[in-house]
Amino acid sequence: MARFSAPAAAASSAQDAPLLNRRLWRTPLVVGICFGLGYGLTSRLLALQWHGFVQLGQSFDVRPFPGTSLESLRQRFGAEGQAIRADLDLIELEAQNRRAEEQARRQAQDEQKRLEAQQEQPLEADPSADADLPGDQAVPAPDAPSP
Repeated sequence: MARFSAPAAAASSAQDAPLLNRRLWRTPLVVGICFGLGYGLTSRLLALQWHGFVQLGQSFDVRPFPGTSLESLRQRFGAEGQAIRADLDLIELEAQNRRAEEQARRQAQDEQKRLEAQQEQPLEADPSADADLPGDQAVPAPDAPSP
């Protein structure tokens, strides 16, 4: 059995260190080159746009907007292009006039109902009505004011 001395073991590990450092960077370099080549080839194939070779599923072609267009509605109903404008002040003024007329009509109806109710009530100043009441319920005549 041969025994190694301490200086011989230190010399052996010193020789392995540069070899290990050289091997350590080779693996990531090879993996990076493979990924780079794969990316480059894929981008080239997509740039060629071989429709039979590469199918992406959804294309980004220009498509018409779904629904009925304004032009097709105009053609269908025969209306020509017209500006859609409104005079908001005029609309508000008409609404105020309608509200004022409605309020005046309600007031006239209320006044008419009040007058009809007054006409249906019996007259309180009828003296014959007081004479028909028994003694306790007779309404006394108001006193005349003294001068």
